[in-house]
Amino acid sequence: MNRGLVLGGGGSWGSWQAGCLYRWITHHGLKFDPVMGISAGALNGAAYLHDPEELKRCWTSLRNKDILTPPPRLFPASLFSLNGLRKFINRWMNEEKAKKEGHFTLYVATLPLDTWLPQNAVFNPQGKWDGFLVDYLLASCAIPWVFPPVKIQVHGTTQTLIDGGVIGKKKVSFSPVADAEEVFVVNVVRPEPIPFTLNPFTWLNNHFGKHVIGTQMAAGIESLKNHPKQPRTYHFYPSQDLDFYMLDFSTQKCQKAFQLGFRDADEFIQNKERYLVSLSTEAATSYPRN
Repeated sequence: MNRGLVLGGGGSWGSWQAGCLYRWITHHGLKFDPVMGISAGALNGAAYLHDPEELKRCWTSLRNKDILTPPPRLFPASLFSLNGLRKFINRWMNEEKAKKEGHFTLYVATLPLDTWLPQNAVFNPQGKWDGFLVDYLLASCAIPWVFPPVKIQVHGTTQTLIDGGVIGKKKVSFSPVADAEEVFVVNVVRPEPIPFTLNPFTWLNNHFGKHVIGTQMAAGIESLKNHPKQPRTYHFYPSQDLDFYMLDFSTQKCQKAFQLGFRDADEFIQNKERYLVSLSTEAATSYPRN
């Protein structure tokens, strides 16, 4: 069966997603083609393209100082540089190896600042390869105010790109994977109401993290429901809330989330049909059927 995969964004919550994907690949023998990745999901998609073992190696040894590196910038304003993230990716990414040994097409979502319309770079080992994958991964992870935008040459012109999970003039579409017979959508945010809080840090985490991610993932699922081919779509998410900040890349938190994803992956396969998206329900608020 042709099975597509969408890996949503979520910063350090991507560790849960990586554990889930790692278990599916190494234990259940699942294969996906095509794969669409957004932000942290793009990193996981690239690790899968390169070597699935990197999903485990990367996330279970990650530290805050590997990702959140100085210096900050005044223009464009950002709290951290992308130097640490670039070094982190370059530790495991061999682009030539991915071209030679990769076995699926990877779509990396970004948002250009000149149009504010979502776009996807294509990396097909047997065909189109839209430039340097590492640069597009950095762009897909360039959360505004946290990391600076990334400038990339596209067809002779310079584009300035930011995180593919940011809501632009249009919400994200999962159309790149719509030709698959079935699609697994792996969302790091549970489809449930976000509780009110007076804690400003938790509010920022919930509003710019969970709310935006949930909105984009719901829109993407709707795009599959409304697509002429209407692939069977499964919406998977954590069995419990990932109760740490999305910019907390500490080893302890990422290891714990990775292990939860590892365990959740088995439940998803055993009870797969419970996570099937109904064509008549709202993707953002639907819960597994009992």
